[in-house]
Amino acid sequence: MMISPLWSRYTPRSLPSKRLVPSIWACLIGCCLVGLTLPVSAQSSYGSNTYSERTSDDGYHVVQEGETLYDLSAEYFGDRQRWPKLWSYNPQITNPHWIYPGDVVYLQPPEQTETPDDTNDGTQQTSSEQQGDEDSMEINTADEVKKGLLFDVAGIIVKDQPEFVGRIVGSPKEARLLGEYDQVWVGFGDRAYAGKQRNRIPPRRQADIRDPGEIERKMRFAIVQEDGPVEDLDGNEVGTKYYVIGSLVITETSDDSLSTGYIDRSWREIERGDKLIPYERQLKRVTQVPARKNVVTNIIDTLTETFNFGESQYVFLDQGAADGLRVGNRGYIYQRRSGLPKRWRQSPDIPWVRVGRVRLIEVREHFSTAIVTQSERELGIGDRVEMYKGN
Repeated sequence: MMISPLWSRYTPRSLPSKRLVPSIWACLIGCCLVGLTLPVSAQSSYGSNTYSERTSDDGYHVVQEGETLYDLSAEYFGDRQRWPKLWSYNPQITNPHWIYPGDVVYLQPPEQTETPDDTNDGTQQTSSEQQGDEDSMEINTADEVKKGLLFDVAGIIVKDQPEFVGRIVGSPKEARLLGEYDQVWVGFGDRAYAGKQRNRIPPRRQADIRDPGEIERKMRFAIVQEDGPVEDLDGNEVGTKYYVIGSLVITETSDDSLSTGYIDRSWREIERGDKLIPYERQLKRVTQVPARKNVVTNIIDTLTETFNFGESQYVFLDQGAADGLRVGNRGYIYQRRSGLPKRWRQSPDIPWVRVGRVRLIEVREHFSTAIVTQSERELGIGDRVEMYKGN
């Protein structure tokens, strides 16, 4: 098999003389024998898909525009063909062909990630206390541990503006609010603010919308809506919250006018002016992942606009992958609040009391989204969440 490609390069006019044939055969046989004696690692280094291996002290990589699992496996593992191994470390990625800027890709499996123990201010529970009082939303059975549970992600907190690629410019529907199966006209890149809209909307309110490249029929995009800034417990602005409110599919494209599409899914009311980002599946597969270290974080916001909340509701935490969190980690919610009078509600003299649990379903570099899987009383912004190494 190694001979035919070599001989195919010669034309009848340029065939070597009979005197050279034995020499060529001797060289070929010698090369084959040398190749057989090389170790596997040395042989693989001759492939076109091998690269120098790079390590990351953080144990994760934040995806940049244009990157793929194929490229990251080459960068960190030295071999593009090892992307399935990288994918196995990230069960939250449901489709290896679709990763997006800002996504966190872990470079090690949970059991290989080691960090020193941190302090937890004396509130850590015993193992039996941590495991008690399980509920239906926890990952309990062996089948659930292997396959995970599916949760939908309907909102994110980001430090910087998301990578907008388009905007809903208009619709033939004679109503302000839009929903499933409504037809819409979409502008991508420079056409996101078309015609009079570019002059009518102040520049400071015009989002930076990049050119997504060629748009084709049947392409799907997620629709997002800005909710506003999010503050930490000290009142400092730390990011902006966006709702993922639906998705649309392109049905017609044109070089001279806006693209046409229809809304195929909606979770909230959709309006003209809502922005588009590359589509990402809203169903996240979450498997149980032990915490890599002790972490103390706080609830800084919720998906729904409410002061108090409880089981099955989404909350946002002020720490993320940079702090060692992973999708699938379990956290325990603590409060030190009494009933009345009001002046005692946050008194430092009151001990911390465990009141619920959360499960992380989405982790960004500096923020996380979690779902409340169990609550014994009403929860609120500022409640403390603790995670324990190995739990």
